[in-house]
Amino acid sequence: TETVCRQRLKTIVSPIHLPYNEIVRKQIAAYTTTHKALTRRMLTYCRYYFPIFERELEKNGLPLELKFLPVIESALQPTATSPAGAVGLWQFTLVTGRYYGLEISSMVDARRDPVDATQAACRYLTDPYDIFYDWTLSLSLYKYFTGHVIQAVNRAGGKDSTYRDISSYLT
Repeated sequence: TETVCRQRLKTIVSPIHLPYNEIVRKQIAAYTTTHKALTRRMLTYCRYYFPIFERELEKNGLPLELKFLPVIESALQPTATSPAGAVGLWQFTLVTGRYYGLEISSMVDARRDPVDATQAACRYLTDPYDIFYDWTLSLSLYKYFTGHVIQAVNRAGGKDSTYRDISSYLT
């Protein structure tokens, strides 16, 4: 129920702000009703992938909650490809994947490798946090291009802006 979800989110101690709002409610409803088969499959895959994610996140001093990002990005499918050409569990584009050290050629695409891509994702997640010191704001870079986020931050008043401050500038 909605009350249970709201309470559970409140009890999670995390450096990442985890609000319960309409967007979260709709996603929970989708995963528990509309996409039950997908959710069952992901629960099976998380047994394999989460230890990889957790090991690398911990090694890099990143919040373990970031292990859920590939659930949203790729439904834990290492072969997932977005319409924009992002590939793998962490959905790296060609340029971003190469920038963060992934080998991408006609023979190899390390964006599909769970370990290599997770190591690159840790570097990719660290960079914006080192600028913004805010996980929610840093995670917005996964949805929006860096230039859009920087522009939204500037419009919202500068470096100390939060995701809530910039969200209206991202649409």
